[in-house]
Amino acid sequence: MIPRTRTLRSALTLSTFLLLACLLAASFLGIERLLTRELHRDLQRAAGQQGAFVEAAIQHHAKAGPEALRREILDLADRSGALVLVRRGDETIASRSTDERSSVDTDGTVRGADGLMYRAVVSRVGEYLVVAGLPTTPIDELRSMLVRVMAVALVAALLLGSLLARALASRAVAPLLAVSEAADRIDLGHMGARLSLPRGAHLEVQRLAESFNRMLERLEAAVGRLQQFTADAAHELRTPLATLKTQAETALADGRYAPGAASLIRSQLEEIDRLRDLVADLLILAQLDAGSEVSHGVDLTDLVLEAVERSRPLSEQRGIALRVEQADVLSVNGDAAQLRRALDNLIENALKFTATGGEVAVSLRGHDANARLEIRDSGSGIAPENLPHIFKRFYRADASRSRETGGAGLGLAIVAGIVRAHHGSVEVASEPQKGSRFTIELPLASVDPTARTG
Repeated sequence: MIPRTRTLRSALTLSTFLLLACLLAASFLGIERLLTRELHRDLQRAAGQQGAFVEAAIQHHAKAGPEALRREILDLADRSGALVLVRRGDETIASRSTDERSSVDTDGTVRGADGLMYRAVVSRVGEYLVVAGLPTTPIDELRSMLVRVMAVALVAALLLGSLLARALASRAVAPLLAVSEAADRIDLGHMGARLSLPRGAHLEVQRLAESFNRMLERLEAAVGRLQQFTADAAHELRTPLATLKTQAETALADGRYAPGAASLIRSQLEEIDRLRDLVADLLILAQLDAGSEVSHGVDLTDLVLEAVERSRPLSEQRGIALRVEQADVLSVNGDAAQLRRALDNLIENALKFTATGGEVAVSLRGHDANARLEIRDSGSGIAPENLPHIFKRFYRADASRSRETGGAGLGLAIVAGIVRAHHGSVEVASEPQKGSRFTIELPLASVDPTARTG
């Protein structure tokens, strides 16, 4: 199973969101606990004040007798809504909102006869035991309301924080995306391009771009040396190969050699021709690697029809039907010589791997804003494991590339290079023993709906 890849922006956003959620939750919880504790302390002090009032009443009315003291205490409890219990020994002098058997818990709370919880204090005045308390209901209601408000505030803060975190993360990774996009635009044909960052980019991103540019300079120098070597070597080989070919042809024309020697000379001529073609292919690849912009209009239809006619003698010699299914009148921006070479290579490749009695069909159609060229054959096809590699240089699969066909494994690599230089794409679909279909798409320069067929 392939693990899912998260973007840096989503990772930063998620990390910020989780951190913000933890901080806000801890802050709100701390505020709630602190506020609740302070409210209970205030309620405890208020209950103590109620107890002080009861103590003062006891001191003032104790001599008046139990009944007068009871009335005074109950009147005080009614006015304040407090819980009051006054006992002298086993005798209950006054009781309001509490069971006479109620006791105060260790946390200072007592449940009243009305079912409510009270914050209470216990004190003694002489022989009197005084329990006075105030209901915790207002604090509980306030705490409940505070929790709801904080929950709404937490959700709102998280939503706002996540949006802000995403915006900040996008701003933070924007220079990295710029570096990535700029790097994608650099290829062998544009090795001189360098990364540039907008003003205000972070120091770390600037250092990354500088390091990348230094690496590009080293790569440009290395690729330049390699391209120059390839071009120089190919140029230098042309003259000695031409000399060898001339000498071999002259020796063969003299007729002085025995049949065995003449056969050897003919074999050498074949190898010289093979090397000459290889040198020519290397020169083309060196030119493609160097990169050259082509912008003049080319009649692609004429190029296709001419390429078919050039290949017709070979198709007739091998007994292969070569036909044009459709040829829309289309033009592209490009180099006619390069496109002609790509077409010749593709048609020649199709004829090489098609047996006698087979068929090669060529079609050129307009497709959206592109010219689509298809070359289909009924040949031996290409094995699935070889398909991803056939456009690589010097790649020759056993089933589709062999020395008997005369190729060096550069023909399709040249096609891919030419198509890429013209900002197009080339694809292949094939099944063994059922044939192959090569498809090239090139950006159109103009389109004419008239079609030529043949």
